[in-house]
Amino acid sequence: GNRDLPFATQRSDRWSMHEVPLGVLPEDVELPLTRGDRNKIVQTLKSLDVQRRVAEAHRIIESNPANVNKESEE
Repeated sequence: GNRDLPFATQRSDRWSMHEVPLGVLPEDVELPLTRGDRNKIVQTLKSLDVQRRVAEAHRIIESNPANVNKESEE
C-alpha cells in the first residue's frame, strides 16, 4: 500500500532477533512472532531509519560550504 514512496524505508532482508532494538519486545517473547510483535518491530525500525536519515541530512547541510559561510556572516 506504500506506492507513493520513492524508496524503501527499511531493509528488505530478514532481521534476526539479535538485530531488533532493545525494549521493543519483552525479553520472554515466544517464537514464532505474532503479527502484532512483527508490526512493533517494523514500526520501530522505520522510526530508527527516519532518525538516521534526518541525522545524515543535517550532516550534509552542515558540511555544505555555502551554509558554513552563511553562518559565519550572521
